[in-house]
Amino acid sequence: MAERFITLPARDEMLKRLVSVFNDDQVCQHLYPKLLMRAEQKLLVDGIVHMLSSAIKEYVSDKPEFFLPYMYRFVPRFIDALVDEPEVAQTAKSVFSEIQRFGRRI
Repeated sequence: MAERFITLPARDEMLKRLVSVFNDDQVCQHLYPKLLMRAEQKLLVDGIVHMLSSAIKEYVSDKPEFFLPYMYRFVPRFIDALVDEPEVAQTAKSVFSEIQRFGRRI
C-alpha cells in the first residue's frame, strides 16, 4: 500500500469521536486538547501514530508508570475513531503494533 494521507476530522467531530472511545474528565481536559490542535490536518499513517503516542506520553508524564501502557491500550480504538478508511486505519494500527512489539520508543 502506498503512503496514504489521513485528513483528521474537524475539531467538534474529532472531539465527539474521541469521547466515544474514552469519556473521562481528566482525559477530556488534558489529553484531547493536545490532539484537537491537529484537527483537519493531513497526516501520513505514521503521523497519526506519532500524534497519538506523543500526546499520550505527554499526558501521562506526571502519572504513575502504569498509565502509559493503560492509555496505549486505547490507541487502536482512537485510530478507528479518527480514520474513516478501514484499510488505512488497519495500516496505522499495524504500525503502532509493530512499534510496540519491538519495544521501540515512539
